[in-house]
Amino acid sequence: CKLVAGVVSRVAQFVYRGDTYVALEVNGETFFATPEIGLQQFVKLLRVAEGSRVKICVSGDRVVSGVEP
Repeated sequence: CKLVAGVVSRVAQFVYRGDTYVALEVNGETFFATPEIGLQQFVKLLRVAEGSRVKICVSGDRVVSGVEP
């Protein structure tokens, strides 16, 4: 996975085909996460607000782990 660190400029939460998603825009790129990353990590993402500094591990446009708000 690739480590992405930066300030969150936009946060969105939505449901698509029965799955809950969180979308974070960091450094001009949008990354998506679902509860598949682990419930504890996903709950941390749900609490992230615009302007927060984060470190996330991504694969393509998916968050896979390493959430540190």
